[in-house]
Amino acid sequence: MSKENINLPRAPKDLCFSEIDFIQQNFNVDAFLQEHKKNTKLETMRDDLGIYLKLLRSAMIDLINKDYIDFVNLSSNMIGLDKAINDLQTPLGQLREEVMQVQQILDDEVVTITHNINENKKVRDYKQSIFSLQYIYKSLNKLTSILYLNTFLENPVKIDILEQAAAEFNQLQFHMSRCKLNITNEKQKQSEKLEQSYMTHLNEFFLACIQEQNSVLLIRCLGIYVTLDKVCDAENLVRKEIISPLIYSIINIENLQTDLLGLQNIYSKLLTILNVELKQLLDITLHPNRFSVKGFNFLVNSFWIDVEEKIEHYIKCIFAPGDPILFHSRYVATLEFLEKLDTECVTSECLIALKNNSQYKNFLKKWNLPVYFQIRFQEIANGIETILIEPISPTSIKGTLESLALQNEFSLYTTYIIWENLQKIWDNNIYLYQLFHKFWKFSLQICARYQTWIQTVLKEVWPIENEINNSNKIEHSTKLNFLICLYKDAEKFINILPSLLEISRIKLKEETPTILKLLKGYNITC
Repeated sequence: MSKENINLPRAPKDLCFSEIDFIQQNFNVDAFLQEHKKNTKLETMRDDLGIYLKLLRSAMIDLINKDYIDFVNLSSNMIGLDKAINDLQTPLGQLREEVMQVQQILDDEVVTITHNINENKKVRDYKQSIFSLQYIYKSLNKLTSILYLNTFLENPVKIDILEQAAAEFNQLQFHMSRCKLNITNEKQKQSEKLEQSYMTHLNEFFLACIQEQNSVLLIRCLGIYVTLDKVCDAENLVRKEIISPLIYSIINIENLQTDLLGLQNIYSKLLTILNVELKQLLDITLHPNRFSVKGFNFLVNSFWIDVEEKIEHYIKCIFAPGDPILFHSRYVATLEFLEKLDTECVTSECLIALKNNSQYKNFLKKWNLPVYFQIRFQEIANGIETILIEPISPTSIKGTLESLALQNEFSLYTTYIIWENLQKIWDNNIYLYQLFHKFWKFSLQICARYQTWIQTVLKEVWPIENEINNSNKIEHSTKLNFLICLYKDAEKFINILPSLLEISRIKLKEETPTILKLLKGYNITC
């Protein structure tokens, strides 16, 4: 029994303790004595405990008297209980044995039924296999008679025969899958040989339809490939027999090196293939209302894959970032080509397939943009540092104050070079959208470097000119002119800085609120 369920008799109020003290969770005799001897003598505590003990004994006697009848009845009711339990053991044991026997019988029946079911399934499968074997023999004979007719190739209704044979091949493959254990190797080889012969006829007819640009026959021919689950075979056939020879004649080092527009001309010729040789196939397979020939993607699986492979094999030098000017022009031309390729994907499924193609992703990764940026960074930064580390002198000023005021230009060569290079960063022949964040950071670094230069030159000592008698006066006048020019340049630079933000915004292809907030958040002051 837990201490919460104990009901002790209430202690008189004149005692030095309460009955609750004895049922506390943390009750301790020593702690109890220490607590109460502060206010009560030990003799008084002893007497109070004696009084409460008498109350406890009296309460215990009352409890026994109250439940005495129940105790007596319980004792009398349990007389003969052992005998009754012993009498139940024998019939319960017999019942247990009978239940176990029934369970064993049921288990045996389940095993028997399962065995019979399995045997029936084997018989049923064997019957199906025999039926399929019969069909296979008939089907092989039928296909042989169709495919080996002397007039098959000249038959005007060849497409009808091909469709009929395709349906027969589908049934043949189905029945062969149902009797793999019973069919002979001879029949399997015969089936494979017939399939090869059929695919040869189908491929030849398919290529002929493409050359003749017969849309009706092309649609039916593509439908046969779908029926036979040979979509990949059709895509590979178009790639090997039509696309690859054309691309091979276009993508080569000679065409690349003909002129500066060598790569652009290559891409232009490649797009011509889509608009001429592949146009009819793309129109048929990507048309939203022609569900019978869905599932083909000649643009990705026939055209793009071959283009990427031949670029990597024959003109992989285009990926080299050593010449930043050439690299930039080739990369921009490539992006334009890929954008035009995206527009050829008239369905979202085709576009997603192109973007998710592994060769497409690897192709973009081959362009080493970080190295290109590093080359441009060093090129521009070195030019800026060259002018910034030069000591200040009268030659630092571009002209007289009067002429510069009329021209509304920067007065110092340093400021002029800084602003010229800031504009150079965002020039179309240098900037790349994919490196926007790096070029923007570079612009901020240049502004910060210019600010540091201003703070430094203000502390520099102006060089003394000894060749003039009144050198102190001239020195003071020249330095004053420089400081005036510096002040005007700093003022102009601050006023013109917002145009840098506008230039960067123009270069953005997508202006999101977050990007604009980040751009406007930079408060560049000198």
